[in-house]
Amino acid sequence: GMQLGLAEMIRAGVTSVADHYFFMDEAAKAVEKAGSRALLGWAIFGNNGLEMVERTGQFVRDWQGAANGRIRTIMAPHSTYLCDDDYLRACVKKAKELQVGIHLHAAENLKQTRSSLEKRGQTPMQVLEQTGVFDVPTIVAHGCGVPEDDMPMIAKYDVGFAHAPKTYMKLGHETTPVVQMRQHGIPVGLATDGAVSNNTLDIFESMRLMAMNQKQVNSSPTLLPIPEALYIATRESAKVYGQPDELGALDPGNLADLILVNLNGMHHQPLHSMTASLVYNVRASDVQTTICDGKVLMHDGKLL
Repeated sequence: GMQLGLAEMIRAGVTSVADHYFFMDEAAKAVEKAGSRALLGWAIFGNNGLEMVERTGQFVRDWQGAANGRIRTIMAPHSTYLCDDDYLRACVKKAKELQVGIHLHAAENLKQTRSSLEKRGQTPMQVLEQTGVFDVPTIVAHGCGVPEDDMPMIAKYDVGFAHAPKTYMKLGHETTPVVQMRQHGIPVGLATDGAVSNNTLDIFESMRLMAMNQKQVNSSPTLLPIPEALYIATRESAKVYGQPDELGALDPGNLADLILVNLNGMHHQPLHSMTASLVYNVRASDVQTTICDGKVLMHDGKLL
């Protein structure tokens, strides 16, 4: 399953994925074989007990920096609602010990935020600050229910949000407040959230939906203009991923990850703007070549 997902992503021009779920040792083997990059976290729940904190900590040790540095690891308590405060603190302690970050779900929709406020008088973001999660680099999946009042606090920490707009449309709930988060200096990275709630792993589709959906929910066609959408898909996603100085840009000294996109298709004609076509016209099948860490993984549409 992981090999299939990686193959689809390579075809769509994705060189790096932050993946958070189960059997991550098998996932790591697939990444090693595929030649792409991954930031892998083994998801655990409070009812798994502290033993799983130790076991997934061992996974972090075993695979951190593997595959010539292409594989990085992260602690992954599932969420604020399936891990109690003490369990989150135990994960933070292990993350600090191993010098890694945390990837988890929180404030996935407004219902979760309201539930947290009713039960304990704190938002999920306040819970993460209080339990020390924000003391390590953190990736929060979704954050559709993050109130703007929390954003100044979040901006003080090394926290980024994974934004998967197609999933939210499919599930019929709110979307990540991307525009407001970025106004507060909080980075947002593009996500697909996996095939079960997205159907495809096409990051170009996520970028296009993000740009259009943010205009719609904010009732403004001028928000998230083309350069910003491309910036989020590249440099800002690299920041959320945890390698802002190595990925996301064709800069001297950066890692050799790049893709070639063919804009000759009929759906790009007439080509008035290359950047507009990249955001609003591109299909995953337009990616011709994908290179990761200097190695060609796909050439002229053929997986190598």
